Amino acid sequence: MLGAIAGDVIGSVYEGALPGPEDFPLFHASCFPTDDSVLTIAVAEAILDGEPYLTAIRRWALRHPDAGYGVMFHRWMVGDVTGPYNSYGNGSAMRVSPAAWIHDTLEATLAEAQRTSEVTHDHPEGIRGAQAVAGRSSSRAPAAAARACAGWSRTGSATTRRCRSSRCGATRSSTRPARARCRRR
Repeated sequence: MLGAIAGDVIGSVYEGALPGPEDFPLFHASCFPTDDSVLTIAVAEAILDGEPYLTAIRRWALRHPDAGYGVMFHRWMVGDVTGPYNSYGNGSAMRVSPAAWIHDTLEATLAEAQRTSEVTHDHPEGIRGAQAVAGRSSSRAPAAAARACAGWSRTGSATTRRCRSSRCGATRSSTRPARARCRRR
């Protein structure tokens, strides 16, 4: 969750811009938390307080009305409608990270991700986006779901991993599940 918020703040000044150099300042005076940070905190609070996601998300959004919400979300936020609006955007994936850490199985994590998504993003693609992020972020789900690159496999010793892609060939040493990305992807 902290990584999601840090990435949001760091990337806030680059959102919508063309890709730039890879060596850029991380935090500077122009950086700010966006709607993604606000709603990530809302999901975390709902989990911690046992509150419905809808209530927490709407409350946090109304507290921070200028955080940069999309048009459909903004209409939902200020309107009388309490149901979802069939969105298939990435908003549900951007706010789901707290749900990735509360269950012991991948199945339970995916079900929780669906619940966080369905508040606004009830289109199957919106739900799948949230589930993909939560499944890959989950620390307690099976190791296969925690790998950021399905191409990593063990070679030789238990601590050396090599990418299965013949075009990549990267290796890394670790005793933790592989989270590094294949250079080919």
